[in-house]
Amino acid sequence: MNQPKTMHRHTLFATLAEEGLLSEDEQRKLIENAVEEVDEDQAVASMMDDIKVNETEDAPIYIRFLVGASAWFASFFFLFFFLISGMFKSPSALIMVGGLLLVVAVTVRRGAKGDFVTQLCLVSLLLGQISFVIGVAWFSNTRSFRPMMNIVFVLAFALQIAFIFIYNDRFYRGLGTTAAACLAYAVCMNNNAHLTFLMLPAMFLLLTMVWIPALFPWHELWEASLFGRFVKKNRLPIGFGLSSGFFFIMLFDTFLQHELFSRSFRTRPDILQHLYIAPWMMTLILSALWVMLCLHIRKQYKSDATQWSLEEKLIVAGILLFCLASYREPGFVGACFVLTLGFFLKNVRLKFQAMSFLLIFVVNYYYSLKMSLFAKSMTLLLPGLLLIALRIALRQLEKKEEVQHA
Repeated sequence: MNQPKTMHRHTLFATLAEEGLLSEDEQRKLIENAVEEVDEDQAVASMMDDIKVNETEDAPIYIRFLVGASAWFASFFFLFFFLISGMFKSPSALIMVGGLLLVVAVTVRRGAKGDFVTQLCLVSLLLGQISFVIGVAWFSNTRSFRPMMNIVFVLAFALQIAFIFIYNDRFYRGLGTTAAACLAYAVCMNNNAHLTFLMLPAMFLLLTMVWIPALFPWHELWEASLFGRFVKKNRLPIGFGLSSGFFFIMLFDTFLQHELFSRSFRTRPDILQHLYIAPWMMTLILSALWVMLCLHIRKQYKSDATQWSLEEKLIVAGILLFCLASYREPGFVGACFVLTLGFFLKNVRLKFQAMSFLLIFVVNYYYSLKMSLFAKSMTLLLPGLLLIALRIALRQLEKKEEVQHA
């Protein structure tokens, strides 16, 4: 439906160029804008198709919840039947049942038109992946724990990436993206704990590329690639899944990673220790990306980006001061980055997610401080007073500008 529309526009642009009314650069820009509009129309159409497929007309929300829950219960009873039947006594049976569940889930989901069938396909897909991965790990007959875990993690990661493209379900694409990020982190952790810190900057860059590709100079190549076009059509589930995976990885790093690294350094010190990224280095990387995002937002809302007002200088100074104060807790900066992203994109889910994880990081930081209760209270009170003072200063400057303009 969109292809004739695009061809008609191309013919019109070519005619105008032949008559000398359009230059080659203007023609190229108009064609690129037309293609982007068609891609957006296709993305909206696919989104509406998903909504229509998952929609049950004239059904209250609790009825739809019960229908979806019944599909999960039916799947668990189905799994219980296979467990008591003794079919899972060999790895080949697990692989066959898992592969069959995957094929059935993907095939049936293409024509699913109800909540029960949709949820049943989702559960079948998850159970099929679990059965298939465990069957392959069992079939490999490894005696060492680490190689077996490598097989499990790598195969599970490959399945998640494959079904993100194959399985046409927005909820699963978000869930699969989160699972793929956590599995990639588990692979790095199982092989070499020193390399896991490199995943956090990589995840942060990928998260930024999904939500705001214009921050990077190579965004045109990214958006023109096959993967970039797929991400553009599924930006909401993939972006939210990446942010969830990023926060879960950072939580694991905050609570467990330092102890694991210290044990690794004591038992097996080697040259790979130098790949360890200290918390202050992580904060520096995340702070740089956060400042880049703020500058991009400023360019979007200000015509003359070369002139800096006093309010903008105060805001930048406050951001840098906050990053400097949280040099040992990169989770603060990561959560603030996602929160800024949520406000810029007007995405309520991102804002709620960022505020929830920011609260977790603040509580963990508060209880991990080795100081008196009074010092802890002052540590929490001073940043709040600093933000209030910054807000009052900005209000006073706004009033002065209004008086000068009047």
